[in-house]
This record gives sequence, C-alpha cells and structure tokens, in this order.
Amino acid sequence: MPDVQEKDQDFQAAVNAVQQKPLYEQVLHWVTVIEQGEFGEGSPKSFWKTDYEAYEQLIGLGEPAVPYIHEHYLNGELKPDTKLILETVLRDLGAFPPEIRL
Repeated sequence: MPDVQEKDQDFQAAVNAVQQKPLYEQVLHWVTVIEQGEFGEGSPKSFWKTDYEAYEQLIGLGEPAVPYIHEHYLNGELKPDTKLILETVLRDLGAFPPEIRL
C-alpha cells in the first residue's frame, strides 16, 4: 500500500497549501473540488480523494466560512450534488437554510 500512503501524503501537502490561503479562497477551492472532481479536471495530481474530504475541510473552516459557503450555495450554477453537499455542510454548521438578503 505504499502508493496509497504516498497519495495521502500528497493530499495532506495540498491541504496544507490551501490552508495558507485567505478564507474565501479556501472555500472556493473546496467547492471547486466538489464541483469539478479531485482538484479539477485535467489536474496532474490525482489524490484518490472523494467529496467527503472536501466536506471535512469545509466543516473544519467553521462558522467564519458560513457566509462564503452561503454565497456558493445560493449560486444556481452548481450541480445538484454540489448543492446537496454544501447544504449538508451548512446544516452541520447550524447555518441552514441560508439567509437571503435583498
């Protein structure tokens, strides 16, 4: 299983790099991972990770990330599966349904 261990280490290194970004960019990154797959289509890095890892990262960002997650959730251009995962994140953070401000 050395290949799996190597992929896990690569994934953790990528997570660490994302965590250095501003909060909004972190949310955008993880929403993109959910929407487009493991680090985007055509990515040279395949980490064999699922949407669950992106879910965990969004949960880990906590309440400060809620407004940014709401912004993406309310975007009608997301795939239904992506919206469902974001809804789950928001529910688990106690922030669903999102407030709609006009």
